[in-house]
Amino acid sequence: MVQLIVGKKGKGKTKQLLDKVNSEVKDISGSIVYLDKSTKHMYELNNKVRLIDVSVWKIVTDTLPGHLALGIYGIIFGLFLRKVYGFRR
Repeated sequence: MVQLIVGKKGKGKTKQLLDKVNSEVKDISGSIVYLDKSTKHMYELNNKVRLIDVSVWKIVTDTLPGHLALGIYGIIFGLFLRKVYGFRR
């Protein structure tokens, strides 16, 4: 499922997203992973939510159109493989 949270800067979109993530922790039996471009919101998330700072992976976006989406897809797929099959570096 995809939900869009849209609005102008400073209208509470991030707060709304953090509240939704924290409320889902109570209802979900699996893992919740929160991808963000920094660790700025680390202390606002429930400790059961796994925060991943995607800026450390330096996703290159200027080589091909849509390359950012492929990079994020790769990150999510890698997380899935690690969770399901126990793959490690």
